[in-house]
Amino acid sequence: MALRLKALIGGSVFGCVVSALCFCFLMPVTMRADSLTLFAETGENSFALGDCTSSSTPTASCTGGLSATATGSLSKGTVGVKAGGVAPLPNILNQTNWVATAQGGIEYNYAVSGVLNGTIITTLIEDGTTSASPSGIAEATISIPNTESFKGMGSTTSFLLPNGTFTVKIVTPVSAGTADFSFDLSAYAECPPESLATGATCNATADYLDPATVASVTVYDASGKSVPGATLLSESGFSPRVTTPEPSLLVLLGTGLLAVAGLGRRKWLG
Repeated sequence: MALRLKALIGGSVFGCVVSALCFCFLMPVTMRADSLTLFAETGENSFALGDCTSSSTPTASCTGGLSATATGSLSKGTVGVKAGGVAPLPNILNQTNWVATAQGGIEYNYAVSGVLNGTIITTLIEDGTTSASPSGIAEATISIPNTESFKGMGSTTSFLLPNGTFTVKIVTPVSAGTADFSFDLSAYAECPPESLATGATCNATADYLDPATVASVTVYDASGKSVPGATLLSESGFSPRVTTPEPSLLVLLGTGLLAVAGLGRRKWLG
């Protein structure tokens, strides 16, 4: 009984250690941005009725008919956007549509130590939904400058976001020990206005106000190998935790778990 109890306790302790290590690897990074740009606008027949921009304050918001909202935080390095709602009644002559757009952008200018030339791969987690009646349009996109690329997506620099949670990896080049990481999140909604004669309404909403989350940042050298001990320091003084994929560590942890399980089984049977 004592041997069985000891084996169980040992396995529990090892399991806790493994869980803690996994949590450290997967825990999202709390960011702090170097720059934040926000834009929100609503309009009829392409005429802007409300226009909010911001590059120094953490939030911007415009409402009216279909609403548009862009929010962000320099201190947390987060950004979210939402556009849409129920189309209003026509209020200008020959009005044919009502449009709402929102956009938010985050940027980091990194000094990189540990490698002069290579790449940074940043894993982003997006979460949101789009919905629209048959007469409406609702979509959300993520875009990057042409100096960056989406891992595994060819040469595209912008794509429509799906509904639900989505993970994307952005590849940023490191040149002469510096790297500029940035991305834009956009929401768009369009509807014909509600009809006075029939009372028909249109709904269109792209809701990505849940802020984009940076899950991990990894540094690679010019040959594509991960760089242990590499560090990033942004202009704002922020240094994100750089993760280093170590398949050998995962194999070691797996082997250790099997060994503990086997030892416990032998002691149990003995």
